[in-house]
Amino acid sequence: MGSGMNIFSLLRSQAKVILCALAMLVLLGMVWNQTDTPSSLVVTPPAETPSSVSGGSTDTGSKTSPDAVEPVAPAGTPTSPADPSTGQAEAKSKDEEYRALMLGCWFHIESGEHWIENFPDGTSRLLLKLDFVSSLIYGKQLEMDLTWEVKDGVLTHTIIKGTPQANVDSLVKDFGKARKSNVLEITQERMLLGTLGKKPKKDLWTRSPLPKEWGEAKPK
Repeated sequence: MGSGMNIFSLLRSQAKVILCALAMLVLLGMVWNQTDTPSSLVVTPPAETPSSVSGGSTDTGSKTSPDAVEPVAPAGTPTSPADPSTGQAEAKSKDEEYRALMLGCWFHIESGEHWIENFPDGTSRLLLKLDFVSSLIYGKQLEMDLTWEVKDGVLTHTIIKGTPQANVDSLVKDFGKARKSNVLEITQERMLLGTLGKKPKKDLWTRSPLPKEWGEAKPK
């Protein structure tokens, strides 16, 4: 019996010790919360950043507003004016290419048979063998001397004279002295022209030997 009471007394004294220790911990915690400042409340002011830097030195004399916007050119505005000489040079080069390909004899069928021979000196000659209906108006056969040039992709043939002269004059009266055509396509063997005028149309010319009426070469 006495042994049991001693154990009970020992446990009660230990419980008191534990309660006292807990009370001390609570008091210490309250004191800590009142004296310690949480790290989340500490605010460090940001370091001042210089507005611009050039060549390793800081420029403090001027500052750029964060809302400033660089001016932007409207869409479609060229950054620099186009050089007109570039386009002119390209057009001239293309015309020279056309002229080189157009030299020689070409054949075309339209109300009969047409032969035209273009020469390097800017002259040409034309032979027309007209079909039955056209020959009733202009005669069966006409020969003409012309000039020719290519400018900005347009081929121009101009009649100078021809035989029979009366028939050539009738032809000029009805169709004009000059014929202008856009160069749509050209190779060594074929030439597609878009004839300009009141009734635009496409004319296909093909490379051809000289007709027998001309012989082998242009007369000197």
